[in-house]
Amino acid sequence: AKVGLNKNDTVLSKSKAYVKLNDSNIYWDVTGADIEAEKSGVAISGGKLGSVSAKGDVTMSNGTVGDITATEKDVDHNIEVTGGTTGDLTAANVTVSGATVASITDADVVTVEEGTVSGNISAIDVTLAPVNEEASIAVNGTVTAETLLVDGTSGKVAVNGYFADENGEDGGQNNESKPTLMGGKASINKIYVDSRTTEIV
Repeated sequence: AKVGLNKNDTVLSKSKAYVKLNDSNIYWDVTGADIEAEKSGVAISGGKLGSVSAKGDVTMSNGTVGDITATEKDVDHNIEVTGGTTGDLTAANVTVSGATVASITDADVVTVEEGTVSGNISAIDVTLAPVNEEASIAVNGTVTAETLLVDGTSGKVAVNGYFADENGEDGGQNNESKPTLMGGKASINKIYVDSRTTEIV
C-alpha cells in the first residue's frame, strides 16, 4: 500500500509506514508519526499514522490514523474516508463510508453512507443515508447543524442527538433549523431546539 505525499511514496504495511526520501532508495520509518503536507493532498491506503494535516484533499481507504485536517484559507478541501479508523476530521466537505471516526468538526457539508461516528458532528448540512439495506450508520454523539437528513428508507440510521444550530452561513441568526427523518429505520434519540424555530419533517 502507498501514501502519496508531496510526490513521494510512503509504503505502508499493516504495522509500519515508510516514506521514500527524495531521489534515493532510502526509506524513513514514519510509523505513528504526524504527517504535514504543505503543498499537496494525501492518499492513505493502510498502516498506522499519527495526525495528518494537508493543504489539499485527503482520501483514506484503510489503516489507523489520528486527527485528519484538510484546511486552507479561501480554499475548500475534501476528506473522504472509506475504511479504517480515524480521530477527528476537519474539512469543508467530509464523506464517510465504511469507517469508524471519532468526530467531525467545522464542516460545511457532511455525508455519511456507512459506519460509525463515535462522537459529535458539527457542520452546516449533514446527510446520513446508508448506501444499501446491509449498511448502517450510528452517530453516538450529537449532530449540530442547520439541516440534518436522516434517511432510513434503506439501511438503519441511529443518531443520539440533534442540536439546532443558531448561526447561519454568514454568521447571522439562523431561524429555521430543519431535521428530516425518512423511512422506518431512522431514529434520533434527543432533539435540542431551545428558542429556535425548528421544522421537523
